[in-house]
Amino acid sequence: MTVSADCVLCNSMAEMREHLFFECTFVRDLWHRLLKWLKWDRQIQSWDLEWQWVKKMSRGKHPKRALLKASLATVVYGTWVERNNMIFKQKAAQGDHLLRQMKLHICTRVRYSQAIFSYICSLGN
Repeated sequence: MTVSADCVLCNSMAEMREHLFFECTFVRDLWHRLLKWLKWDRQIQSWDLEWQWVKKMSRGKHPKRALLKASLATVVYGTWVERNNMIFKQKAAQGDHLLRQMKLHICTRVRYSQAIFSYICSLGN
């Protein structure tokens, strides 16, 4: 099997970590929409800067902070699964569907915390 070096999610650049997280327009949009859902308003930056920001902002016990960590893990995992589906199963990326799956995954990961669950319920769609 021959796999292209180009990003299968946006077809615009070579696939490297720096591109995939968060230069790729497909992934950048997912991350931006997850952050917006969580009521974080910010410009998406490079992987290193986003990672540092998440580490800094997720300190403390507020549910919003715990959800931020879960969201970063979910977008990384979800992106990799979507990428592999496109390469190995020839499935087309569907951003809205993937975003809904990510939100559900985040909610499932934190469902045992009443404070976090209550916070999620206040977010809406």
